[in-house]
Amino acid sequence: MMPSSDDMWNRGGGGGFQQVPPPPSTGSQPPGRQQAAQPQPGATPAAAADPWATASPVVNRGTATPSTAGTSPITPSQTLAGGDAETGTPALPQTATAPMPLIGGALLLAVIGLVVGLIWHGANAGVVGWLLAGPVAIIVVGVFLVVDGKRRGSGWYRPQELAPWLLRVSVVVSLVAVVLNAFSIANDVARGRWT
Repeated sequence: MMPSSDDMWNRGGGGGFQQVPPPPSTGSQPPGRQQAAQPQPGATPAAAADPWATASPVVNRGTATPSTAGTSPITPSQTLAGGDAETGTPALPQTATAPMPLIGGALLLAVIGLVVGLIWHGANAGVVGWLLAGPVAIIVVGVFLVVDGKRRGSGWYRPQELAPWLLRVSVVVSLVAVVLNAFSIANDVARGRWT
């Protein structure tokens, strides 16, 4: 026969566990233990159990006082551009687009390099056209790609349909101008005209 749990707790002597007597109902509590709050007469049970029920109410410093009643706590300078100052609703952030002036500049440099190669023949004009259409235009295209990539990384990007086409055209015109100007340089060097 197996002993009950009460028998196991109450067993005295060697090897058994002694049941811990309940704390006394009167007297002081051991350190670290607090007496449960007793309900006050006339208080509801929820208020008696809530330790913050007797705390003083929090004063909201953002509420209007009689001297400022009727005015908005948010001034128009505090709202974002286009926000509603009456309701305090900010406007949405500006939508980012492709940096079109950069791609326009790259295309302009490539066209100038092409015109220089078509109009002026010779190694000196070829070097100028080659530099404008080559390294300078390609650096501007690289800056365009970096800035456009950063703008695309923001959550507010609106792609433009014209930007990829202008990028392609500027790269193709740049390549044509570089080849044309390189031919002018190579032709003068081969004929011994460039000193």
